[in-house]
Amino acid sequence: MDPLSSLSLAGTTIQFVQFIGSLLSNTRRIYNSATGLSSESELLETIYGKLSTFSSELSATSETAPETQPAATSEEPPQARRSSNDASIAELARICKEDCDNLIGILEKVKNKNSPALAPKWWKSFQSALLEVTKWDEIKDIKARIEKTQTQMVFYLCLASSEKLEGIVGQLAALKANTLVQQRTFQYDEILRTVQQVQRKVDTIRLESDINGPLSSNDVETLTSKVSELSLKSQKCAWEDGILRSLNYEQRPARHDSIPKAYRATFEWVFKAGASQGRLLDWFAKGDDVFWVSGKPGSGKSTLIKFLAGNRRTIAALKRWGGEKRVAIASHYFWGAGTSIQRSQEGLLRSLLYDILSQASELIPQVCPSRWADVARSGRVSSTWTLHDLSRALLAAAKQPQLPIRFCIFIDGLDEYKGDHAKLCQLLLELGKCAAVKLCVSSRPWNDFLQNFAHLPKLHVHDLTQEDIRYYSEDELCKHPRWRIVENHCRNGKSLVDEITSRAHGVFLWVFLVIRQLRDGLTNYDSGNDLWKRIDAIPSDLEQFFKQILGSVEPFYHDKMAETLLIAAAGKEPLHGAIYSFHDMSFDDKYYAIREPVVPWNLKEFLEFMEPFSRRLSSRTKGLLEINTLERVEFLHRTVRDFLRTSDMMTFLAHKARPRFDPNLAIFQGYICWIKHANFLSAAEGLFFRSSGSHLTSALEEALSYASDSDDYKNPFDSLVHDLIDELEFSVQKMFKSGQASFAGTDTVQRTQNVFSKCVLRSGLGDYPMKKMAKMPGYLDDLEVPPLSLILRVDDKRKATDSVEWSARRINLLRALLEKKHDPNQIYRSPFSGIQTTAWCEYVRQLVPYPALEGDVLPIDYPSGPFLEAVSKGVFSTLLEFGADPNGLVEDDASCPEPLPVWAKFFLSCFSSPELSRHDDIYLRNLEAMMSRADLEAVTGYMQPLGWWIVGERSASVISRGIGVPVTFRTATWDILRCFLRQVVKRSLDFPTLQFYANVIRIFLRTAVQPTLPVAQIRPILHGALPLGLSTYILDGIDMVSDAAVGGVRAADVSSGGLKRSLAGEGESDLTTTRKRIMRISEIIDPAGD
Repeated sequence: MDPLSSLSLAGTTIQFVQFIGSLLSNTRRIYNSATGLSSESELLETIYGKLSTFSSELSATSETAPETQPAATSEEPPQARRSSNDASIAELARICKEDCDNLIGILEKVKNKNSPALAPKWWKSFQSALLEVTKWDEIKDIKARIEKTQTQMVFYLCLASSEKLEGIVGQLAALKANTLVQQRTFQYDEILRTVQQVQRKVDTIRLESDINGPLSSNDVETLTSKVSELSLKSQKCAWEDGILRSLNYEQRPARHDSIPKAYRATFEWVFKAGASQGRLLDWFAKGDDVFWVSGKPGSGKSTLIKFLAGNRRTIAALKRWGGEKRVAIASHYFWGAGTSIQRSQEGLLRSLLYDILSQASELIPQVCPSRWADVARSGRVSSTWTLHDLSRALLAAAKQPQLPIRFCIFIDGLDEYKGDHAKLCQLLLELGKCAAVKLCVSSRPWNDFLQNFAHLPKLHVHDLTQEDIRYYSEDELCKHPRWRIVENHCRNGKSLVDEITSRAHGVFLWVFLVIRQLRDGLTNYDSGNDLWKRIDAIPSDLEQFFKQILGSVEPFYHDKMAETLLIAAAGKEPLHGAIYSFHDMSFDDKYYAIREPVVPWNLKEFLEFMEPFSRRLSSRTKGLLEINTLERVEFLHRTVRDFLRTSDMMTFLAHKARPRFDPNLAIFQGYICWIKHANFLSAAEGLFFRSSGSHLTSALEEALSYASDSDDYKNPFDSLVHDLIDELEFSVQKMFKSGQASFAGTDTVQRTQNVFSKCVLRSGLGDYPMKKMAKMPGYLDDLEVPPLSLILRVDDKRKATDSVEWSARRINLLRALLEKKHDPNQIYRSPFSGIQTTAWCEYVRQLVPYPALEGDVLPIDYPSGPFLEAVSKGVFSTLLEFGADPNGLVEDDASCPEPLPVWAKFFLSCFSSPELSRHDDIYLRNLEAMMSRADLEAVTGYMQPLGWWIVGERSASVISRGIGVPVTFRTATWDILRCFLRQVVKRSLDFPTLQFYANVIRIFLRTAVQPTLPVAQIRPILHGALPLGLSTYILDGIDMVSDAAVGGVRAADVSSGGLKRSLAGEGESDLTTTRKRIMRISEIIDPAGD
């Protein structure tokens, strides 16, 4: 029994014994009817009802009580004492239940003997009433047991209260230790203070009961209700914390922490009134919507955003905007050189939701109702958030009508977002419309941002930092002990600072690098003239400056400089410094990674190995690469990364490096050594290894991804990479045998055999697994999931959309498995979602997500790149070729009322991803292959409204018109196409795009035309919405007209390519005429307007 149930049972028992005790000792009259009833008397039926209620409550709370155990002693552990105390409380409750039932039986006899229908009657006391049907000795025994039970139960009530309070303190202490938000800490401290007050009350009750006798009913009620209330608050905090942790991610604060703090006394102009400087201050106090901070690369935009988001004066200014409501700040910092989530819409939404709900946790049940219900019911929190979930929750939080708090959101680095910048701007502008939210965003002045933000209040950082640059330059030079000496023996030092300020053009990064060189010169005893010469020699252009810096590296280190920079440029995210340190070993031994022993290092050994690295990095890159707080190597600034990745610099560095140097191979070798020396024990992080999952599988997949990208792996005549992979697999087996790696709660031997082959398949190493399968036919046997799900990357919580590059090797491996009779339609239970699915259906589910069919959702930028690549590289073609079922049902998230077949999602994708028109031949072939096998007679109640929503019919009535109205897929698809054709004139599509959609319509009609879709209806719709040549092409293609009389154009060649040739030079002139006729034709299409 948990302490709260035990407490409730004890409280109920005490209330019962108090009630019975008062009845047996009271001299109040008892009546069998309301006749003659006064304030000093009691109704027999009321007593009977109260006893019945007590009987039910005692029965309900004690049914699950443990069996009686010996009394606990103070020497026993808390859990043992708690179990024993629970048993004692349950036993006392059982005795009271028996007495209660006994009294109910006695009262039954009294009631039967003295029916109020016969005559009203009264007794001078409860005991007198009982003595009519029972003996005095029985009443005396009940009275004695009640008195004894009351004394004992007070003790156990206090004990149960203390135990529950102790549990609450422990729970809150754990939550407090893991929270990163000050507001949450305040909440926990407030509850803990109340716990201390209640505990003092418990101690007082225990002491007074020994002196003054039994508790009052008020004391019992107050104590049990207070403890229960605290328990519920503590549990609520735990549920809130679980949902917040599901939103948080390891890399969330990484970019913020890596941005340098604003130099003291800089950016002060923000908080000063003025024509330009005061714009932001005015917006803080009175503005709404979005404020745009723009600036040149390296001008200090990120530093400014960090400065504003963490400054108390910002909050002070925002309070005027907030009025009587509390004001708080939420933020996100995009980072193009970071992990995938740091440059994604998912990362943005999770960061903002985490910040908002951390500071206004009372909103969680309202903005995440289904998750709140789940955690309240099961105690478990789902860690999976879809973009739809995140978007809906964030907008719900921003639109709460009674929101007690207003939020200013800071978002840095919009240009580092990896996605559609225009859609990102739409999301931010939509969010800015919410009255409780406003946003301050920063980016470079790119076209998408200019187009969307030019009309907004804004500032250009590089135009406002001249005095900051002057102050920084002078202050940093003055800090050097030789500056005053040099200043007295050369031209005016102020002139040098003026020169730096003038040439900077607002680019703080350039100033930082210049000052660093001048301070080095001062350390080397440069004269004043020498400093001027240094200034004159420094290019004003950042890229030229970077080249000059690299040119200053000692020639002896050029090969190591080049390879270090190439490794940094090749990294998918910032790499740990250990990768670079291990790479240094390759200068002495090409096969060092194979010869390195499998030996776990302790922290001391690792630190000794890494000790020289920071100095080596400085000497080779002159500060263009830095080590962050996580011991990972990052570029000094994004402009450095962009510079190094230019074709000229890649050629320059390749020439400086050793012949045939391959940075991906170098990273892979470094990973092998890293893994060999790390500890990967169950439920623990590996020593000095921090990846997205902090487990061996994550390390292996990261390592093998670089093996797959290496030039040597692409060369079938070079076996070094294969040898390295073999060595890594052998090392993993050895690590499991020695205990250096383990998996908790599973068959370690079986996992050892499977873990590596799973990572190999997920990494898309085409040649290697095929070679292993040739030697070992059972290489892929006994995997927990079908091998196809691993290649398609749908086997765990990570998505198929997470950076899967469909190389020729991955495609060949997919084909090889399909040729070996691996079935894409094989049903299996997903290990992370628990639903039955197939690799094919799960792939489509993740790659082609449903859009949000509701108004209260922010614009979602579903990553279309992976889907387009899968289409263009032939993934769908290959799966369909080997029998993938287009009618397989795709189970999407809980917000979707019914599953849709694969073909339907693929069909709808052409409207949500118009970029498919760039790959029209492949997409159309896939669509035709699916439609030819589609079951169009099945019924659906969801495809119509979903399709209408996707093609642009965004009215609120869309949802109510379609859901729950079953129609065939044939009818639903045609209705969607009709709706699309109505939208054509509004969307002003270009002619090539219209050609693409004409082919989509033609494929459907060729497959689906039946008497239910009459020619008389189709012809005017097509002629009214499309240029004449396109409509005639569609109708000719399905043999519905024998002569293209309308317009005199006949599509002799019905192929997609033939259409393009026959209509070259035609089409654009048709568009204007078509748009003028569309309103009249739309009445023919849908006279009812729906």
